[in-house]
Amino acid sequence: MRRLMLLPNGTSAGRRPCRLSIHLEPGPASAAAADWTRTANVRKSSASTAGMSDRWFMAARKGKTSTPKVRRPDGEIRDALQRVVRHLEGAASRFDSGDRDEAITMAVLLRSLLHYGSSPPLLHHLGMLKKLEFMDTGPEQEEVGRIVAGGLVLWETTGASDGTSTGRVRAKLDLTSPRRRAYTPWWKSDLVVLDSLGRWHTRRFLVTEMANTDGAHFDPFVREDYYHLTSDNGGWSTIGLDGEAAALSGDLASASIRQIAWEVLQTVPSS
Repeated sequence: MRRLMLLPNGTSAGRRPCRLSIHLEPGPASAAAADWTRTANVRKSSASTAGMSDRWFMAARKGKTSTPKVRRPDGEIRDALQRVVRHLEGAASRFDSGDRDEAITMAVLLRSLLHYGSSPPLLHHLGMLKKLEFMDTGPEQEEVGRIVAGGLVLWETTGASDGTSTGRVRAKLDLTSPRRRAYTPWWKSDLVVLDSLGRWHTRRFLVTEMANTDGAHFDPFVREDYYHLTSDNGGWSTIGLDGEAAALSGDLASASIRQIAWEVLQTVPSS
């Protein structure tokens, strides 16, 4: 209820001004306006709350919430490095024993050691990444034009007593003459892995694609060039004494990951 006071324009001498009070009750229109105002305030409050929730969620994803972070002691970071190296050695050994799925495990571990993604890699936190000289078993510059496919792999064939022949794509391991390279050219060099369609790929590309789409996450949609590498044996086959051709087993992606793991294990101190 509102009170309205009206005063006359003038008063006579000796007379007090009269006071007229009128009580105004809210009608349907003013009630509707009040309801609209309350609804608008509720919506504004909800939108503000939702906006705060969205901002908090995005901040949480970026690690920028109000919860403080503490740096682990250097000893714990060094222990983490040795743990990752042990896991990488174990995965490499199981891969060599025939478990091809361990290529994915190696890719995830290699990414944690080497890749600058949403956070720096483990070797960066120890101040080692830019100081190390990595073992490089990729093709020499003069070899690039002569390679049909591969780069970090070999083709191994075996003949049986019955005249048949089998073959596989395998990592070079120590069957090469390696040299040393700094992190950036070693990690980002284009002339490392060559597929059967004549496309070169970097170590970074192969490690991150396998780790991101087959390892830490599984993505039903992958890059065509990576997908081709996972089933590419270089287009090679073997022909036994019986004249029968047989495609090589294995693929360029897995064998190349195994070779990158070998290079890293030869580079990073084991203790």
